[in-house]
Amino acid sequence: MLKKNPYLLLVVIMLLNLMNCEIDPIRINTSSQIKDNVGFSVTGNPPEFVWPEVEGATYWLLVGTDPDFDNGSGTILIDESDLIENKYKAPDEFVSGKYHWKVKYKIGNFEDWYWSSIMNFTICSNGDYEVTGNPPHFEWPEVEGATYWLLVGTDPDFDNGGGTILINESDLTDNEYTASDKFTDGKYYWKVKFKVGDFEDWYWSPIMEFTIGGYCVSGNPPVFEWPEDPDILSYWILVCTKEDFDNGGGMMVIDESELTDNHYTDLCMLNPGTYYWKVKYIYANMNDSYWSPIQEFTIQNEGYYVSDTDTAYPEFNWPAVKNATYWLLVSDIPDIGSGTWLINEEDLTSNVYKSKIPFSQGTYYFKVKIKEGDASTWYWKPIMQFIVSN
Repeated sequence: MLKKNPYLLLVVIMLLNLMNCEIDPIRINTSSQIKDNVGFSVTGNPPEFVWPEVEGATYWLLVGTDPDFDNGSGTILIDESDLIENKYKAPDEFVSGKYHWKVKYKIGNFEDWYWSSIMNFTICSNGDYEVTGNPPHFEWPEVEGATYWLLVGTDPDFDNGGGTILINESDLTDNEYTASDKFTDGKYYWKVKFKVGDFEDWYWSPIMEFTIGGYCVSGNPPVFEWPEDPDILSYWILVCTKEDFDNGGGMMVIDESELTDNHYTDLCMLNPGTYYWKVKYIYANMNDSYWSPIQEFTIQNEGYYVSDTDTAYPEFNWPAVKNATYWLLVSDIPDIGSGTWLINEEDLTSNVYKSKIPFSQGTYYFKVKIKEGDASTWYWKPIMQFIVSN
C-alpha cells in the first residue's frame, strides 16, 4: 500500500482550485484614452457626429433635447448602440434648436465602459419650423386632428419662469400664427405643443431660437454674428456683464475694434452667467457710425466654471475624470504661460479647488490639465475667463 504524501495532496488541491477559478481578462481603462470635448464634433444637417476612436471599442450614441438623459427628461432623438465606427450621421434633418449628446465607449468588462461628458450643439436651419418677418410669423408641421399651443419668450427656460413670455396662445387650429406687434432686435425662443388624442400623447417640439435683426451668439468660447454691411469700414464689439454699458455698469469681458468681418470668436471660454453685447458700425464718415441695440445672451453651466466670484476667494470647478489628477493654473492675462501665476497647483486629486490667496477685483483666466494614464494622454482644458467683483 502506498503511503499518503501530504505534499502531493496539497498540490492536487491547488490544481483543482485553479481549474475552478475564472481568470479575469485584462481590464482596459477606456477613460484614459478619451479626452473630454477633444475630438468631438457635430457638423451639417442632418447632423453628423464624430468622436475619438478607441481601438477595439464599440459605441453607444445618445442625442436628445435635454441634457438630463438618465432621468428621462426631454425627447431622445438618436439612440444607437453597438456602432463600430466612431461617427454617425442622422437619417433626418433636425429642426432649429439646441440639442445634447454623449457617447458611451464599450470595451473590455462592463464596469470599464465609459460615457463621455454631455455636449451640446445648435441647429440653425428651421426645417419644417419657420419664423419670418417682423411682426414674426410662425409656422410648424401640420398634424391631422391636432390643436396647437405656441409659446414665445426671451429665455429658453420656459417651464421655470425664465425671461418674459411674449406669446402664449393655446387651442390654435392652424399650424401658423402671426404676432400682433413687431419685436425689437434680439434673440428669442419658441416651442409648440401638439395636442392630439389623449392628454398623455401631447408633446412639445424642441425649443428653437430665432433672431430679429440678424444678431446671434452660439457656443463657448462664444461666436458672435451680426448683420453685414458692405459699405462698412470696420466693426467694434463690446461684451459686458451688465446692460448699462455707457454708464460704467459691470465689467467689460470683450472689447475688440477694427474688425472687418461681421463675426467674432473669442479666444477664451466665458464663465456661466448672463452677458450683454453690442456692435458699432463704423463708416468712413464717422458721423454715420452707430451702435446696434444691446443684445443679451446666457452661457450655461456645463461643469467648467468659477464660483464665489463675489468674494476674494473664488472656487474653481471642472468635470471629474476617473482616476485622474489635475494641474490648475490661474493668471491675470489670457496667455497664461506668459503671465504671472497666481495659482499653480499640481497633482490635485479633487475637481474643486478653493483659492487660498485673496483676489482683488478684476479679470482673470484659468485652465486645468487632466493627468490620466501616460503623459502622452494628458491634456489641457480650454482657457476660461472669470471676473472677481468683491
